Amino acid sequence: MPSVSQPVRNSPEAVARAVKTIPSGPRILPRLQRLLKDSDASLQDILEPIRIDQGIAARVLQVGNSPVYSHGTPCQTIEESINRLGLKRVYQVVSSALCSESLVRPLNAYGLRAEEFWKLSLAAGISAEVLAVATGEDRNAAYTIGLLHGLGMVVVDSWLQSADPRARLTYRTFEAEWNVDEIVLLGFTQADAAAAMLRLWEFPAELIGPLQYQYSRLVPAEHARMVALLRTAKWLRNLAAGTLPPPPETMDPAALQQLRLPQSQLDGMLDEIRGRMQESRDLLAGG
Repeated sequence: MPSVSQPVRNSPEAVARAVKTIPSGPRILPRLQRLLKDSDASLQDILEPIRIDQGIAARVLQVGNSPVYSHGTPCQTIEESINRLGLKRVYQVVSSALCSESLVRPLNAYGLRAEEFWKLSLAAGISAEVLAVATGEDRNAAYTIGLLHGLGMVVVDSWLQSADPRARLTYRTFEAEWNVDEIVLLGFTQADAAAAMLRLWEFPAELIGPLQYQYSRLVPAEHARMVALLRTAKWLRNLAAGTLPPPPETMDPAALQQLRLPQSQLDGMLDEIRGRMQESRDLLAGG
C-alpha cells in the first residue's frame, strides 16, 4: 500500500490543471508532425514551430554541428542543420529536446531519479518508433507516444509534492506498474493523468488514446493497434533501459497478434534500440 495517511482523491483533470511546473513545450509536436506528413509543406512551414522556442532552435543547430553530422564543416543556420539531419531525424531531435524539459526530473513518489526516468522515456520512444517501422505505423506518432508514455507520472508526482509529499508508490508488475497504489491513493492511474494533461495541451485523440488506454483491458477499436504497440514498446523499454525489473520472458501474444509480429523479431530489435539510445544521449548532450 502507498505510504500515506489517507487518500488524496481528485479528478485527473483537476490534478492536471493544478500542476503548474511542467513546461508545455511538447504541445507543438502535433503541429510539427502534421507538417512533416504534408507533402505540400515547405521548409519554411516546418521551420516556424521550431523557431518559436529559441532553445529548441539552438538544439537543432547544436546537433547539426555535432561530429556525427558536421564532418568538419560547421553550419550557420537552422535550415542547413535540418538539411543535414533529414526530416525524420529533425522530428526526433525536436521532440526529445522539448520532452526532456518536461521529463528530466526526479519522481520521488515513484522512487525514480531524473536520469532513470528519462532513460525509460527515451527507451520507450525509440522502441515505439522501431516497432512502427516494422509494422507500417506512423513513426513520428509512435515516437511521441512512447516518449510521453509516462507523462502522467510527472503530473502525479508534481501534484503530490503539495498534496502529500510523503507519498511513495510501489512498482508491482510489468502489466500494472504502479497502478495499484495510484488507484488507492488517487482514484485514477498515471495514464488518466497523462490523457488529461495532453487534452489541456490540445493533442489529437490519436495520440492521447494509446496513453490513456495503456493499462486497460477494454480498448476502443480505433486505438487497439497503437495500444498494442505501446505495450510492446514498454516490454522492450524494460529490457533496453535496465531501470525497472525485467518484464515477462515473452511479450503478451495478443499484443503481438495485433501487431502481426513474432516474438523472435522483438528479440532482434534490442541491439538497435540500445544503439539508438546511446546515440540520442550523445547528441542531446552535444557529443
